[in-house]
Amino acid sequence: MTHIKRRHLLATAGAASMIPLAGCNAFKSGGGGSSGEVQTITVDRIGDGTAIPSNDAIKPRIDEKVGIDLQLRPAPDSSAYYQQLGTALASGTTADLFQVNRNYLQQLTTQGLTLDVTDLLDTELTTYRDWVGVDTTRVSTINGKVFACPAKPYVGPYTSLWIRQDWLDNLGLKAPTTTDELREVAKAFTTDDPDGNGKKNTFGLVAGGGSGLGQLFPSFGSGGGDVFYMSDNGLVNGLLDPRTQDAMSFVADLIADGSVHPDTLTLNSTRAIDEAVQGSAGILIAGFSPMGIALNATSEAQPDAEWVQIDPVQGPNHPGAVPYDPYSTNMFAMPHDIDDAKREKVCELLNYLSSTEGNGLVSFGVEGTDWTRVDGVPKLTDEALKKTNDERGFSWMYQFTGRDDEPYLKRGGTPYTDDQADMAIHQPILETYSSLVTYPDKFNKGDVDRFVEEQVIALMSGRKKFDDYDDFTDELLTKFGFDEYVDSAIQELNELGIGG
Repeated sequence: MTHIKRRHLLATAGAASMIPLAGCNAFKSGGGGSSGEVQTITVDRIGDGTAIPSNDAIKPRIDEKVGIDLQLRPAPDSSAYYQQLGTALASGTTADLFQVNRNYLQQLTTQGLTLDVTDLLDTELTTYRDWVGVDTTRVSTINGKVFACPAKPYVGPYTSLWIRQDWLDNLGLKAPTTTDELREVAKAFTTDDPDGNGKKNTFGLVAGGGSGLGQLFPSFGSGGGDVFYMSDNGLVNGLLDPRTQDAMSFVADLIADGSVHPDTLTLNSTRAIDEAVQGSAGILIAGFSPMGIALNATSEAQPDAEWVQIDPVQGPNHPGAVPYDPYSTNMFAMPHDIDDAKREKVCELLNYLSSTEGNGLVSFGVEGTDWTRVDGVPKLTDEALKKTNDERGFSWMYQFTGRDDEPYLKRGGTPYTDDQADMAIHQPILETYSSLVTYPDKFNKGDVDRFVEEQVIALMSGRKKFDDYDDFTDELLTKFGFDEYVDSAIQELNELGIGG
């Protein structure tokens, strides 16, 4: 297990809204220039509010290496981005490279609006292909053809179980290794005054809503709720897997014990972390980076708190694991009518960003100034560490092909230690595949999600009995087209080489 003391920390750094698509004739790539000129290459992406500083040293180096004028046009969030993309579709100003998710890509591909890059992967995009791995292109494969370039996925899960080691020590307990032990420790943290203040003001566990609690589900063999994964009998949707009901029942027992923070089912992950680090709960499901940031910010209020990462707990018939979708990544497409000169430059750009030099630039900054290799491992320089997050936290905007995640996580200047990152990303996983699934016509994922959330909260909070679980799934299958969705998803995954 990995320990973390607050006072020793350093400070640092969805599905898109679907909109009506324009007709085929409206989809024209933007920019200009002949093959003899420096090509202006426009890239549209989701920027999550990140601003590129005026002294950006990355763009001019990309421009020089690739021989282009790269124009990045970020939108502040996914909703604004897809509105921006819809406007571009309608006005004929679509970028030469633009971000898409799989469901949106399917719509564009159906209308013939995105470039088929299948053959390019073996000709003009070989460096990129070798960088991301052929399997990664499953997420951008529609009907056997590759229509977008996905980024290299993250190396593994970032989320893990954390526990207050000082509370364990105060009560003479050991860190739990099974679900039964987890339940007993959670009870003790709730009833036995682990912080020694003489008050009953602590809870065993807190997490960010149902999705946070879903991190416990693999201990019962379930990958979660509306996700797809392999079971003993092939691919299954979690909501239709009896083992998911077992996992939900376990969470319901924790809640009935009074061991779960009462707001857990409605908290997001940030608020759950805040509750835990302020002393309200002693077991938390959280990512190592936001956890480190929160602990650093509250070190004075809880100076003696010692948070420990622990391995996933073993269930009654299943080893502990963490749900992880290895195909959850960004991807970028080219318009179907992009001219040859621009296409060649976009391919050169993607290859450069997939090279050792280019990916080092967009991951760490300028070599020799922002970072250097220490025993072959990239580490940020003292000069780089003096910069604010705004000054050095924007480079991910250029990571169109992803990054080498593990070295990036260990670059230095982070609120977590290398050991904490290692522990999380190397946990045993239960692979899920929802990133590879598209929705049938007329299937309303938003309506399904709202209904499922309502029902799951009612079940886990005890307002509904698990004897009614079949009624829940029957209504889901008959009123929401869930049966067609599941059949379509399994067929789609089989065609991509998963299951079947």
